[in-house]
Amino acid sequence: MKNFTFCLLLLIGYSVQAQVGIGIPNPDASAVLELASKQKGFLPPRLTTVERDAINQPAQGLTIFNTTKNCLEWYNISGWYNACGDNGVATVTNYDCSTLATGTMTAGDPVSGVSQTITAKVSVPGSYDISAVENGVTFSASGNFTSVGDHQVVLHATGTPIAIGNHNFTLNTSPNSCSFTRTTNTGASIVSQYNCNTASAGTMTEGVAIAGGVTQTITATVTKTGTYNIKATANGVIFSSMGVFSATGTQTVVLTAVGTPTVAGNHNFTLNTSPNTCTFNRTTVTTITTVIGAAGETWMAYNLGATAPATSMTDTAQYGDYYQWGRDTDGHEKFNSPFITTQATTPFPGHGNFIFPTGLRKSWISPDNTNLWQGVNGINNPCPTGFRVPTAIEWQNEFIKGNMRNTTAAFNSVLKLPTPGFRNSFNSYAGRGSEGHYWTSSTNSNFGRRPKVEFTNLSGSTLAEQPAHGLSVRCIKD
Repeated sequence: MKNFTFCLLLLIGYSVQAQVGIGIPNPDASAVLELASKQKGFLPPRLTTVERDAINQPAQGLTIFNTTKNCLEWYNISGWYNACGDNGVATVTNYDCSTLATGTMTAGDPVSGVSQTITAKVSVPGSYDISAVENGVTFSASGNFTSVGDHQVVLHATGTPIAIGNHNFTLNTSPNSCSFTRTTNTGASIVSQYNCNTASAGTMTEGVAIAGGVTQTITATVTKTGTYNIKATANGVIFSSMGVFSATGTQTVVLTAVGTPTVAGNHNFTLNTSPNTCTFNRTTVTTITTVIGAAGETWMAYNLGATAPATSMTDTAQYGDYYQWGRDTDGHEKFNSPFITTQATTPFPGHGNFIFPTGLRKSWISPDNTNLWQGVNGINNPCPTGFRVPTAIEWQNEFIKGNMRNTTAAFNSVLKLPTPGFRNSFNSYAGRGSEGHYWTSSTNSNFGRRPKVEFTNLSGSTLAEQPAHGLSVRCIKD
């Protein structure tokens, strides 16, 4: 009897001090009971939901297998929870939206690899379905909080951002919520077509740094908004502009020139855009050469648009440009510029088309405007700084003093006037190589016409011309 009592006390002492292992000789020190088997599993008590709910004051951590739901369940202070995802909606007392932001968004491009990590302070475990929508983008995540405390949730973004800038995203959670800000950047624009001959302005002179006022206006057919950085380089000059196309469709871009033109002549500038591009031509004149006319006035030694004095009456390289009366240098004056019939409504048409309307009154602008070439400060004075279009009286004085009785005499004069002819209503060039037609700045003529001087092989005279015709301009110093 004494021996039995002693052995029983030893067994009780061992049970109190050590771990119990079933199927394993050395149970883990952290476990009071460890089961091990490669053929069988652990089977907790199997109860229906009704039987489970009949348990009086279940302890936290009490575990069963619910045969009604076919789920392993455990008890927390707030109720029974399971691993099957139907614990009800979680209760969150606070959200922090500033945990982590990854990825970048670009307007017009579907998002990829963009997320926002938030922190939720869970008081009652359960399911969650969180989203935040703004600017065409949705950040979202769904799942289950299986325990109380702080939980990080990664919201993944889908969609396509609409507008650039900073946008606030607010969680759809209530009553507790938070917001985060994400930036949508501007991506590169997509342009299906460029037109380089919209308008041009300013004069470039060989060896003289461009001080401003030399521009080329182009149009772009935009199919996707975004940034642009357009350049065209030739002859030591760079025309450029950078910015953002904020809308699709036809957009206007003004390229501004910088640099110092290397040599005189006509030069092609091709946009650096790809795959679509276009080319425009700009003239660089020599350092302005002047001559003293027979009447004592100082004149440019060559026509506007030419680069040097003509070497003969038919020196086509030095014919110069064909200006419509009162119009500035915007590209219309170039040989074979596009021809249209729609009149401009302002002194600045915004394009480089040659305008010749239908009807009796042939003015490129409606209503007609007689205050465009008046003096060196005229609204559309096309001449270089310090020069202007001569008046009819100044031309007449030079005509008489220089004895310019025909084209031969006009070319042999100090002005060396060539015979470019003029551009007419049929979009052809009349008298090219045999006649000279030069604008005056005067307006005192009938039927909306403008005074001009004209030289043929038979005579030289002062006549009148439709302002929409394209004539030569020889500038006079103010």
